Amino acid sequence: MSEAHRLYVKHAVGSRMLLDTKELGGFLHLSEVPGGWRFEISGVDLDAAREIADFKDELNLFYLEEGEEEGEEPQKWWYYGHKTPAIDYEANGRVLHITVDTRKAYSNRHV
Repeated sequence: MSEAHRLYVKHAVGSRMLLDTKELGGFLHLSEVPGGWRFEISGVDLDAAREIADFKDELNLFYLEEGEEEGEEPQKWWYYGHKTPAIDYEANGRVLHITVDTRKAYSNRHV
C-alpha cells in the first residue's frame, strides 16, 4: 500500500476506528464514479468488511494524500454519504469497495 495515501474508516458514533489501510499491507485505490467516489481496498478480512457493512449508515472516511515536498502538510479529505454508501466485498480477493456521494477538504491547521 502506498505510504503517500492512507484511509481511515471510522464509525461516526464515537469515532471508533473500523479500518486503517496502513495496517493492511494491500492496495488502496480511489476513483471518481458517477455520483461520487469509490474506494477499493485490498487485504480486508471478512469480519472487518461485515462490521463496516453493518455500520454503513454511520461511516466517516478520512483520506490523506501526503505532500510531494518534505514537510508539506498532507491534503486531507472527509468522505461520507448523504445517501447510504454502497458496500461491496469480494471474499476471494479480500477486496472491499466503498462508494460515497460526498467529500469535503479539511485541515487540522487551525484546530
